[in-house]
Amino acid sequence: MLNNKKNLLTLFGLNLILSNFLIVFRLNPFFINTFISFFTYLVIPGLLFVFALGLNELSFWKKLFIAIGFSVFFLETGGFLINLILPVVGIKAPLTTLPVVLGIDVLMVPLFWFTYFKAEGASIVMPKISATKQNIALYGIPLLFPLLAALGAISINNGGSNVLTMVLLALIAVYSFTLIALHKRVKIDIYPYSIFFIALSLLFTTSLRSWYVSGHDILIEYYVFKLTNVHNLWSVDFYKDAYNACLSITILPTILTRLLLIKDMYIFKFIFQVIFAICPVIIFYLLYRYTTRVFAFISVLFFVSFPTFYNDMPMLNRQEIAFIFFGLLLYVILSSEIPLKARKLMFFIFGIGLILSHYSTNYIFLVSVVCLYSFYLLAKIPRVRQIATNFFGKFKIDISSKFVNSSFITLSMVIFMFAATLLWTKAITNTSNNIGTVTNKVINSLLLFSNNSARSNDLSYSLLFGPKRTPEQILNKYIGDTIESAKKKNEGAFYSESESTKYTTYSLPQETQPMFKLGKLISSLGIQVFTLNSLTRQLSAGFMQLAVFIGILGIIFFYKSKKIFEFQYFVLAFASIGMLILIVVLPEISVEYGLLRLFAQSLFLLSLPIVVALSILFGFLGEKKIYLIGLVAVLFLLTLTGFFSNLTGGYYPQMTLNNDGLYYDAYYMHKADVVSAEWLKANKHDDLPVQSDLSGKSKLLANSGIFSLDEIVPQSIRRNSYVYLTTTNSEHAIVLIDANTIIFNSPVGFLYENKDLIYDNGSNQIYR
Repeated sequence: MLNNKKNLLTLFGLNLILSNFLIVFRLNPFFINTFISFFTYLVIPGLLFVFALGLNELSFWKKLFIAIGFSVFFLETGGFLINLILPVVGIKAPLTTLPVVLGIDVLMVPLFWFTYFKAEGASIVMPKISATKQNIALYGIPLLFPLLAALGAISINNGGSNVLTMVLLALIAVYSFTLIALHKRVKIDIYPYSIFFIALSLLFTTSLRSWYVSGHDILIEYYVFKLTNVHNLWSVDFYKDAYNACLSITILPTILTRLLLIKDMYIFKFIFQVIFAICPVIIFYLLYRYTTRVFAFISVLFFVSFPTFYNDMPMLNRQEIAFIFFGLLLYVILSSEIPLKARKLMFFIFGIGLILSHYSTNYIFLVSVVCLYSFYLLAKIPRVRQIATNFFGKFKIDISSKFVNSSFITLSMVIFMFAATLLWTKAITNTSNNIGTVTNKVINSLLLFSNNSARSNDLSYSLLFGPKRTPEQILNKYIGDTIESAKKKNEGAFYSESESTKYTTYSLPQETQPMFKLGKLISSLGIQVFTLNSLTRQLSAGFMQLAVFIGILGIIFFYKSKKIFEFQYFVLAFASIGMLILIVVLPEISVEYGLLRLFAQSLFLLSLPIVVALSILFGFLGEKKIYLIGLVAVLFLLTLTGFFSNLTGGYYPQMTLNNDGLYYDAYYMHKADVVSAEWLKANKHDDLPVQSDLSGKSKLLANSGIFSLDEIVPQSIRRNSYVYLTTTNSEHAIVLIDANTIIFNSPVGFLYENKDLIYDNGSNQIYR
């Protein structure tokens, strides 16, 4: 326990001085500076903020996640101020190492000063852990999770086995169930501790795949980061796009690269994942306010088991940072243990952090804020309160005793969030055009509804949605639109129809794994293994959605808990459900912001109703129901992470476990991709366009800064253009159409007949 303010500030000050010394002289043996500076710049500023607000009664983990959230805000906004002010005084490269170090030091002075002179009772109380065999095992085993994840990814990257990753998933499952079974014999601190390491290891299984930055959005994120990193200056004029307006992937990683002294790609692959792993801990404490600690833990298991968390979030670094602010904002809104003035200040700070980090996550939060304030206005109407009382009275529910209406959101807060959003997206960065574009698409889809409207195939997982379009239908429409577009342009730029149409373009199915021993055994029983795995996943998705509705109603009418729910929780929960329904009803939105990403964001609150639904379903078992609920959660984890499908084979491979599959083909970065992109950058004529598929387009942008056209069917290929084929293009190509990833036959035959092969490194080819 560090309960002496002077000792704490002395420790922090010495830490800062040591970090400065190591950074300036670029000393980082055995990554010692990386570890020290991580604490110095991603924890200490936030702890000083916690002390300054007088939040000394909070537990260690609550102080930690607030500290990390504020520290990220501090580096984003501090870096922005350095970037803004120093050029005015003649420093044209403000984000070089020395200005960054000195600038951050100067900005930390007020935090030290205020803590020293104004803060009282500053302390850090570490969780007390007795050295019993049980505790040694429970606290020791999670330390293995990130190590297994890293070694497993390295093994697969080198073309080896996925055994270590499979062992990791099995160990997480067994450990989680053990923790659930021992819920009466363990202290609460074990839950956030284990959640952090479980989350981090699952994130590593994706982020550490490949020796380079790999993924979908992350490659564009990496490109805009390099614009800031190379120029030592952030400017939205470098690339007028909403990506470049996210300080979470421009200024923040640039600052971290200067301070942590590691290769820039590991800021994305490693550091961001360590930061984001605290997000499920926030969710645990957010939900623990309303339920038991073991139910809160199981709720978080559902959150981290959802494929968007471990498959996609490591490829969406701007959203990872935004999710931390989103979680903190929910915690501030719903928490009553923090003084009101401190909560309001934190709301404004974390609200700004959200706005600066990611546009879409912020828009979702704005809708939630409006819903909260609108409910507050309705609740003030006596007639509305009377109707609610009479309604619940019919079910013998005293709403005044089961729920409390402790409103936090005020009109000034709503105005602030909208004003700050407009200031940033319109006045400062001028990147708000995507809002208008989406709005126009939505209006058109309402007025001119068609079954062929653009929609993401994510919607096929929704209970409210009908049959999805087939890949062939999507591809044929895309080819038709491409040909129509070509006719409106210079016809001489394209090949004639007689040259292009003789090469038929058709969709290809995703590849599947070979059948393994267990799969062959299941198949011998007359059960189709692919259908079994597919049905299991579909049922999992359907159950989660259905359980949310059952759980929400169960909380209102049946669920018995000693803890009181706030109406604010239900308003936020129903707002999330409403947005999920809206994205299904208006499918144009799903193209811009996928249903699965929105559902993952909704699980911050809606994961608890899933557990409540299971509690109601298994209520007849009494206290023993906890074991069955825990078993269901663990089975979800093993199913959705691909553990079971990799035991049987005969199903789609996952990039976290295999060197094949859709994600691997589309997003995995090979050395050949990097080398060929660099060659093209050095040898291409600037006035000639480059064409590639989805995979090649993002890899070219990340590695060479070349913008290519993602038009690679023969009818769309220009006569005087480069065509860039990545490692997998010789067999098939991949294109993104209305947020649907479609695989089709490679145009290599057409290219061989009509263009010259000017580069071939054995994996990648470039034609002209």
